[in-house]
Amino acid sequence: NLTNRFVVCPTLTRYGVDLFLGGHLHNYERTYPVNKYKVQSKSYNPAVDTVHVVIGMAGDDEGLTYSWAKKPSWSAVRHTELGYATVEVINATNLRFEYVLSHSGEISDSFELVRLRD
Repeated sequence: NLTNRFVVCPTLTRYGVDLFLGGHLHNYERTYPVNKYKVQSKSYNPAVDTVHVVIGMAGDDEGLTYSWAKKPSWSAVRHTELGYATVEVINATNLRFEYVLSHSGEISDSFELVRLRD
């Protein structure tokens, strides 16, 4: 939406936010590093802008969201299986994120962010 594009994204960039975690939708989606829905890089090493992750399964009692709009260029990964996230801070510049499927414990998606920004 326009508020996200023109208010939230520039604020995240201004303050050097590397990872934004959100919920609400009952699915999983990870973006490339983006600003105003424009891909800044397809690499997370280094993360040149904010990576957005929707991890909205907690407390889901109405079912997963299976309806997706056409996948935009900024969307790296999408899943519609129940899962949870783990975040490991490796050191001052590296962070590892894993999306784990609830039913099997299998890691369905993972990435490592490397921070070089001030």
